[in-house]
Amino acid sequence: MSFPPPPSPDSINSVEFLNYNDLHSILCDYGEKIEANRSEMQRMKEELAQDFIFYRVDHISLQRKLEDHDRKFQALVLVMGGMMVAMLRIMVVLLHTVMKLG
Repeated sequence: MSFPPPPSPDSINSVEFLNYNDLHSILCDYGEKIEANRSEMQRMKEELAQDFIFYRVDHISLQRKLEDHDRKFQALVLVMGGMMVAMLRIMVVLLHTVMKLG
């Protein structure tokens, strides 16, 4: 079954070329298909919105975890740096003591 091509915008907007059969075919013959497509598009939009919300929440959760790991890493670096400075000071004190004894 072959459907006639849709009318061009020029023929719809022009009064002298207005073909009511084309309008009838668009509004009546394709009405069910248009409604089915509209409901399908609405369903797809809702699914995309739900997916977007899910992925956005997941992204925010991962971002917070990364920030938490960054804070832990900074604290670890600070502790390790403090330990290295303390060990260096102990070595300097021991070296100074050995030099005085020798």
